[in-house]
Amino acid sequence: MVLMVLETEALADVALPVAQLATHMRLAEGYGIVPGQEDRLRLRLRAAIGVIEKRLGLLLIAREVVLTGPGGAARMAVPVGPAASLISVEQELGSVTTVLAGAVLSQEDTFGPVLELPQAPTAAARLRVVLRAGFGSWDSVPPELAQAVLGWAEALDLGEPAPSAIERLISPWRTLRIGARV
Repeated sequence: MVLMVLETEALADVALPVAQLATHMRLAEGYGIVPGQEDRLRLRLRAAIGVIEKRLGLLLIAREVVLTGPGGAARMAVPVGPAASLISVEQELGSVTTVLAGAVLSQEDTFGPVLELPQAPTAAARLRVVLRAGFGSWDSVPPELAQAVLGWAEALDLGEPAPSAIERLISPWRTLRIGARV
């Protein structure tokens, strides 16, 4: 069964590395004095982080995520990582919501975290999973991914396409997916 990301907690302004982006872009000291300058940099950072997170299926800065999907399986792949902690798992069947106790997040799968339930929920039910995922604060983000975010944000600010170096920085982190359409 497939769990899909329904929503993620918004990134707090203080979690964004605005000063690092300004340094990376070689902006003059006092850049924050110019009205709207910091807001512009925050906007570019949010966009760059969003693009890289979607490409990798990883959350760079830790936050809460709500996943939803059909029941019917006791073991399901979690589409975002790295998953740090499970907050709650609920089964919704019609207008009745039941908390599923005993669920655990397992990191044993090489392709990402796996949600393991003590028993398979009813196939007609919808699951709602709330978890905390991400590397942690910005300082915990692996250096090559942090550099890719800063480079992408700079390219967005300059109105240029993302450099191919960014693809090379994130490629080791991409999950290889092999599949076919029937």
